Amino acid sequence: MTERKPPAPRASPEILAEARRLYETSHITQAEICRRLGLPKETVSRRKMREGWTRPFDAERRRTLIRGLRRSIDAEVAKAETLFAAGDQTAGGEAAGRAARTLASLVRSLRELAKFDEESAGDGGEPDGDEPVRDTDEFRAALAQRLERLRRDRGE
Repeated sequence: MTERKPPAPRASPEILAEARRLYETSHITQAEICRRLGLPKETVSRRKMREGWTRPFDAERRRTLIRGLRRSIDAEVAKAETLFAAGDQTAGGEAAGRAARTLASLVRSLRELAKFDEESAGDGGEPDGDEPVRDTDEFRAALAQRLERLRRDRGE
């Protein structure tokens, strides 16, 4: 017959509140929170799932991601400009179409991040300092103007 482990003592409401505070306001690992407060891992896991605990907003990681997206967008714009300037109607046209689809996808990703940032800021999270909503709209308008100018220059 196997021995059963005795049940863990019930955690006080104060300890559970402190566990939630640490989980939601710091980047301390769940294992470290349990160790510090003397809680079993299962208790914290069940509580966070049942009560919907969330980790804090990571603004620096978000800014890094947005900078990377913007670099990718700039590279695709440069590629599209080169293809339009070349004026090749066959292979260049297909490549320009691919570049346009890639740009659309990157801009959608940037918009989704902006939407998430707005929602997070409304829930007490930190908004991203890059303010991507305004930048995205300005970017789209500038991109449309550049592409239209390239088309005019090609005589389309």
